[in-house]
Amino acid sequence: FADLSFFLLITCKLNTLKEDAYNFYLSQLQITIERAFGVLVHRWAILRSPLVIPLFKVAPLVHTLCVLHNFCIQQDLKDKIKKQT
Repeated sequence: FADLSFFLLITCKLNTLKEDAYNFYLSQLQITIERAFGVLVHRWAILRSPLVIPLFKVAPLVHTLCVLHNFCIQQDLKDKIKKQT
């Protein structure tokens, strides 16, 4: 596997106000990502169990599910607008 440590953000030891602020924003980002992934898991059953696909296919799968999720939202909005007219 590729070295993923380059892409991972880790918390700092709380020594300065700057590091405390960094940890706070990192925590907020993590919460947002977890909420977004929770929405995807709720919509797409394939994510409710461990994936049995190669690791290099996970990112394209998640990206595709995000695109499909957004498409579904747009279609739902279009349908609601059509019903109102």
